[in-house]
Amino acid sequence: MLTMHQHAPGERSRPPKEAGIRVLFHRVCSLFQPILQTVICASLVFGAATAGAQDEKAIERQVTAVTDPKAFRIEFKESPSLEHGKVALIEGVAGPEGVRFVAEYLSILQPIVVTALAKSPDDDVRVALSKYRYDEADRSGTTKGKGIYTTRLRTEGDLKIVVSAPEPTPFQLVVWAGDPVELPMKPVLVSNPARVRGESAGLALGGSVVTWVIAVSLVVIAGLLGVIVLRGKRS
Repeated sequence: MLTMHQHAPGERSRPPKEAGIRVLFHRVCSLFQPILQTVICASLVFGAATAGAQDEKAIERQVTAVTDPKAFRIEFKESPSLEHGKVALIEGVAGPEGVRFVAEYLSILQPIVVTALAKSPDDDVRVALSKYRYDEADRSGTTKGKGIYTTRLRTEGDLKIVVSAPEPTPFQLVVWAGDPVELPMKPVLVSNPARVRGESAGLALGGSVVTWVIAVSLVVIAGLLGVIVLRGKRS
């Protein structure tokens, strides 16, 4: 006896082997799906933590470049040998990483002189000056060739100084801050003494003529208006 199985219209017969492979594949996927989800979540968390750590390091570098807590604060002191201003004398050893200094609370009215001295003219002691960041020099120089580097400037607020050298090299740093220069203030209202005394005939006369012309014109206009009003009444 032969039994035949009929398929519905549009339905295709599927080989038993192919159907078994598909079922096995779905079972494997369902088995490993939780593991894959765990691995993906762990990767995302680790990536976020790494990015956060990198951002924190970048922020720390930015803050250190502006306000380095390890920077030495320059303290100015009066000296009997100086008639004006105060001075700071510093000795140290500079290397490739650089030694950072900061002079605070300076006035734009103060003249500032920064001088670096080396023991030998061949020593390459480098000096970098900046207003805001230690890693961005607004002015720089070296003692190489002369054994000394000096510069004059004015600034308001802080002055950042970095002293460095290709290899450990002793140096001396002298920073002088002069007394604030008191600038004379001109009065806002300035009278003309010559005009008051009548010595500037041209300007004084010109001003008086204009004044008199305006006054006479006003009188004439007032008279004409009076005449017009009187005629109107008579008529």
